[in-house]
Amino acid sequence: MVGRPVPGVRSANTAPAADADLHLSTGAGTGGEAGSRGPAVLELAGVSVDAAGSRPVVDDVSLSVFSGEIVGVAGVSGNGQRELVDVLCGVRVPSAGRVTVGGKDVTRGGPGDVMSAGLGRIPEDRHGSVVAEMSVEHNLVLEDLAAFRKGPSSTAVGCASMPSV
Repeated sequence: MVGRPVPGVRSANTAPAADADLHLSTGAGTGGEAGSRGPAVLELAGVSVDAAGSRPVVDDVSLSVFSGEIVGVAGVSGNGQRELVDVLCGVRVPSAGRVTVGGKDVTRGGPGDVMSAGLGRIPEDRHGSVVAEMSVEHNLVLEDLAAFRKGPSSTAVGCASMPSV
């Protein structure tokens, strides 16, 4: 189960789609009302992703995440989780809606914009998001490679020992 149960509704008595809707909630377990948590650090407002077929794979998702919260995306395979994460990571532009990180609109930004705004991620498949031949240290540097290119000279700082990929 994801989220929190809705009082008076038993999951066994609902259709799978309705069950998912019932358990999707914001603010579960945060210990306070929205006003007492400060501003949201991540906001999705009406985010939709169109599919090749007739139904959108992500349909009008709104979500607020506050400082200190950890949010996971779970569901039955093929129900839009990957597409939603692609939008959050800046890999896919939503067909509708808005995504803000720390108050900065990153809806149409790329992965670099999303990361520089402060959004981190844990990939679904660790093997698909690393260079296996490289050390953990070098893989971590890849996500922030631009920081190593900044400085008074045009030479990359701190990258001299990195192997060619």
